[in-house]
Amino acid sequence: MKRFATFCVLSLLLMVVFALSALAQITPSDDSYTLASQPTANFGAKNTLEVESSGATTFVRFDLSGIPPTVNGSMVAKATLKIYVSTVTTAGSFNVDLVTSSWTESTITANNSPTLGSAIASAVPVTTADKNKYVLVDVTAAAVDWLNGTANDGIAIVPDGTVSFALNSKETTTTSHPAELDIVLT
Repeated sequence: MKRFATFCVLSLLLMVVFALSALAQITPSDDSYTLASQPTANFGAKNTLEVESSGATTFVRFDLSGIPPTVNGSMVAKATLKIYVSTVTTAGSFNVDLVTSSWTESTITANNSPTLGSAIASAVPVTTADKNKYVLVDVTAAAVDWLNGTANDGIAIVPDGTVSFALNSKETTTTSHPAELDIVLT
């Protein structure tokens, strides 16, 4: 009987812990990149997303409609952008900027790329040791704003100085490591 009571107490404690926090793992609804040297080309169906100081910027958007409407920004404890680096040609750093106008994966090009807003994260390092690993970036402020009603046009991964690397896109089938937005709710 004592073991059963202990089990019940532990079970109840675990239920309380899980009720107080939850994790949403969201993959992109849209991802693509633009390339200045090919201003009319669309790369929305590519397996990789390029970030290069020579003019390649990656765009990613996450559909948050699966999060219940009762959840608002004040319930976000942490939001993390998780990107899988598939190649690093030149180590360096990148910024994560808010995107402030609409775009679609199938039509975005360098000529019609959306406008960028403020930086969410700056000078995020990427090294040759990051190849075939995840890089994590805190994007809590953006997730809070989106859940509080600010238009969600996604984020841009923008080169910061000299850098050249590629990320897996949602179309990647070899490793299946698309970008992910991990949101911890309280």
